[in-house]
Amino acid sequence: INFDTKSLNAHPFFHLEMCVPAPKMDWETRFRWRDYFNSGGTLFLDACPVSKISGDEKNLYRSWKDWGRMIFPGTGWSPLNRKHALSFSFYLLEKRMLLGREGSPFSILEHDGRVILLHNQSRRWSWHTLKSKPVTAKLNPPNVEIHLRLFINLLMLLFTGDYKQDQLHLPTILLRRR
Repeated sequence: INFDTKSLNAHPFFHLEMCVPAPKMDWETRFRWRDYFNSGGTLFLDACPVSKISGDEKNLYRSWKDWGRMIFPGTGWSPLNRKHALSFSFYLLEKRMLLGREGSPFSILEHDGRVILLHNQSRRWSWHTLKSKPVTAKLNPPNVEIHLRLFINLLMLLFTGDYKQDQLHLPTILLRRR
């Protein structure tokens, strides 16, 4: 993840599968990532597919959480809860979310009221898993539908900036972004 600031800021959203331990954080890297987040960037740290995993999974994911915490010392990760904009699942899904017995597999790190890091430690809810499942415009199986809505909510939040205040349809948002 060693990018210069110019190329980092060219992309408002990065998706990274956590398949290797987090790299060392030096001062230059820390400030590069701070610049990226302060200019509106978001980083999605996603669960690694089984075929790519190397090492102890729990320590691997913990290393990435520590890495994110080092960018803004004194901040902490919080679990994604039902009241957060990313867990809004539209009227179709009522209030059902991905909270199981273990709680939410997603943690978020916010800075100035905006999600800058999203950490998923469950392969079940990863982007890789969603890509490998058939998705239709008609009703999908419940898990696929919830999974799809989570990623739609993520896009909506990134496009609008304030999903709670600005609940528009995706085509309207895309027109506004041009």
